[in-house]
Order: sequence, then structure tokens, then C-alpha cells
Amino acid sequence: MGVFWITTTLKAGERPLQFPFDCAFADVDALADELSSGRIVVGDKLDTTDDGRGGKLIKKRHRTALGAGFVGMIQYFTVRLWEPEE
Repeated sequence: MGVFWITTTLKAGERPLQFPFDCAFADVDALADELSSGRIVVGDKLDTTDDGRGGKLIKKRHRTALGAGFVGMIQYFTVRLWEPEE
């Protein structure tokens, strides 16, 4: 599984909507190929907050489906992520 930084074609005010997205694809090329073939990719949109140590704490996961028309750019999410243990 991989976590990617998604920039959408939608805007929130003047800026594009952006969020970390956790899905079953391991790299940007595989995810981009799946979307460009017209398929929908299901994963989790992650709500995060700064942890004060250079990383991000995952506060909540939202099951989300992405399609090629919604995604403007895909990048690797390079910030350390962690979730509290349940």
C-alpha cells in the first residue's frame, strides 16, 4: 500500500483541494495508469494534523473513490505518518 498526495481539479476558494490518500497501489505510475484507464480507485482520504515532530498524525480515515476527472496531480507523500493504537 502507498500514501499519495492528491491535488484535485476541484478548488476550495482560490486553491485546489489537496489531501493524503492511502490505497492499494505501491507507486505513482501504477495509480496513474489505473486512473488513466478509466477505472475508479478506492482508498482512504486521510485527515491529518502536525505531530510537532515533523510528522503527521492520522486523525480520521474517510473511504473515498477517485476517478481520473477528479485528480489533477499525484505525488508521493513523503512526510512520516502514524496512527494512534486503538
